[in-house]
Amino acid sequence: MAYELTALIGVGSVPTGAVALPQGAWLLPLCDDGPHGAEDLSRDGAVVYVAAEFFGGVGDQAATLYRHGRVEREFANGYHAINEAVVALGITAESPRDAFDTLGLGRYRHTEDWLRSIGPRPSL
Repeated sequence: MAYELTALIGVGSVPTGAVALPQGAWLLPLCDDGPHGAEDLSRDGAVVYVAAEFFGGVGDQAATLYRHGRVEREFANGYHAINEAVVALGITAESPRDAFDTLGLGRYRHTEDWLRSIGPRPSL
């Protein structure tokens, strides 16, 4: 089964278009590749850009921590990149789950599903 996620994750006030998560965190799904908005959103608090793509148990994760409008840390690509990044935000794993599962990041299998969970976008 496939899993794909491209998003920004932070802690604190939930920005417009984001989904509230446990422990005061939020997830802002991104429609395309790249950390769009990460620098701006990180001026008031840390934000991580996350990207994951798996199919049949094979794939990769990447994560970058932004703070004060700039890249603070890039996590090594691999199976635990997103988990390590959200821990760096201050998320605490609730046993027996890791931080990834504590936030419910497996709730949806695709970024588009996170977008649909927010509801319809207002037309301009």
